[in-house]
Amino acid sequence: MLSSIQLSTVQHSVWYAFGKITIQALLCSSENEERKVGVQKIIELRSGNDFLEDLSVPVCHRKIPSINLHATSLLELIDWSQSIYEPLLTCKLTILEVKNFINDPMQVPEWPCHGQSVERIAQQVTEAADKVHTV
Repeated sequence: MLSSIQLSTVQHSVWYAFGKITIQALLCSSENEERKVGVQKIIELRSGNDFLEDLSVPVCHRKIPSINLHATSLLELIDWSQSIYEPLLTCKLTILEVKNFINDPMQVPEWPCHGQSVERIAQQVTEAADKVHTV
C-alpha cells in the first residue's frame, strides 16, 4: 500500500502515463503481446489509413491523466476510453512499418531531454553550491 506521500508524488508524476506515451512504451516492450496491443491501438487511431495524414488533429490538452494504482501491467495503467493520441515517433510510419514492431521492439533514438540552457543552468547551480558548501 502506498503512503500518502508516495501517492502524492505518483499522482503528480503521471504525465508519463499519457496514452501516446503508454503506446510508445508498448511498442518498445520486450513482451510480444504488449507490442501487438500497441500496434492495434495505432491502427485503431488511424482508422485504417496507412499514414496519419491529418496532422491538424486537435491539440492534446496536458491534463494529468488518472491512473489505476492497482495496475499490474501497462495495459491496465490508464483508461483507454479517454482521448488517446498516436505517439509522435510513429506518425510518419506506414501501417506495415508499425506492424514490424510486433516481431521487433521499436528502438527509440537517444536524444537529450533538456535544452542547452537547462544544462548550462544546472552547471551554474552546481558550481554555486560547491562555492557555498566549501566556505
